[in-house]
Amino acid sequence: IGVFSSCLRWLRQKEDFMKIAVAGILVFEWKALLLHRTEPPVCWGPPGGELKDDESFTDGLKREVFEETGLKCTVVMPVETWAGMHDDLPMQSITFICECNDSDVTLSEEHDAFCWVPFNELSKWKDRTDFDVALWGNYIRTAIYHKNLSGMQNRTWTCRRLWLRRVWAAVMPIRFRF
Repeated sequence: IGVFSSCLRWLRQKEDFMKIAVAGILVFEWKALLLHRTEPPVCWGPPGGELKDDESFTDGLKREVFEETGLKCTVVMPVETWAGMHDDLPMQSITFICECNDSDVTLSEEHDAFCWVPFNELSKWKDRTDFDVALWGNYIRTAIYHKNLSGMQNRTWTCRRLWLRRVWAAVMPIRFRF
C-alpha cells in the first residue's frame, strides 16, 4: 500500500481533471459482499466511492464501506485498478480485498439490496455487475495465502498440506526410477 501513496500524491495534483476512487471486496466466511445500486449504473458491485481531499486510500475505503454497509473492515491488499470515465471526468479506481468480522449489513440510500456470494459462485454474477467478479475468487485466494485472513487460516493450512502431499506424491515416484 506504500507504493500507492506516491501514486496518490501524483493523482491529487491532477485532481482538477481526474477523480480518484476506491472499492472494497469485502470477505466474510468464504463469501464476498455485493451491493445493488439504486443510481446509474444500476447493477451489483462492491462498496466504494470517491476519496475526499487529503484522505488516504485505506481511510477512504473504510469510510465508504462503513457509510454504505455499516460494517467495519480491515484493508488487506490492493488487487486491481480501473480507469475510465465517470460524470464526464476521467476516473482512476483501485480495488482492495477487505476483511470484515460481521455480516450484518445496514444499507445506505445508495443501495437497495445486498448479497453475500460464496467464492465459487462469483462467476455466475459476471453479467449482473460492472466489475470482473469472476477474478475475485483468485484475488481472495491470493490474499488468504499471502496475508492469512483470520477465520480462514485452518482451511488454508489444510489446503496447503493437501497441495504439498499431491506434489510430493507426484515427485516421489520420479526420484526412485533410477
